[in-house]
Amino acid sequence: MGQEVAVLYRPTTRGVRRAVTAAAVAVAVLALGACQSDSGGPAKAEAGASASVVAPGKPGEPAKTLSAEEAQKALPDDSPNAADLRYARMMIAHHSQALTMTGLAPDRAGSTQVKRLAERISAGQKPEIGAMEGWLKINGKDTPKSGQDHGDHGDHGGDNSGDDK
Repeated sequence: MGQEVAVLYRPTTRGVRRAVTAAAVAVAVLALGACQSDSGGPAKAEAGASASVVAPGKPGEPAKTLSAEEAQKALPDDSPNAADLRYARMMIAHHSQALTMTGLAPDRAGSTQVKRLAERISAGQKPEIGAMEGWLKINGKDTPKSGQDHGDHGDHGGDNSGDDK
């Protein structure tokens, strides 16, 4: 077997001096940064003044400086619109259809892989439906009865009468 050699690291005097100097500079910068100016210049805020906001202009136009109140008024209306509500309702219907299909897998699928896939899909769809129903409830809208609102998604064709003739 070969010999093992232990190498000890011993910092040089120059390295220690550099570390101490760097630490001293960092402390000095932090201490100077913490000092406040009473010169009445830009560092001293006027009493009652609110922050300003720089709002970018449209293409080719300069940016504008707005007061906080003006910036608040300029915010676009981000509340859900009819398209958002319709989308959520359609997705609930779509996810409900997926649950119906995955519910058929245990009895009808011949492959264990398909059965496992159906379980994973079902496990994912249920919380997503709950999240979308919660979103609709928070936004003051009722939720559709499961599987009854297809929006403009339409009928998939076939005989949906329940008769297996």
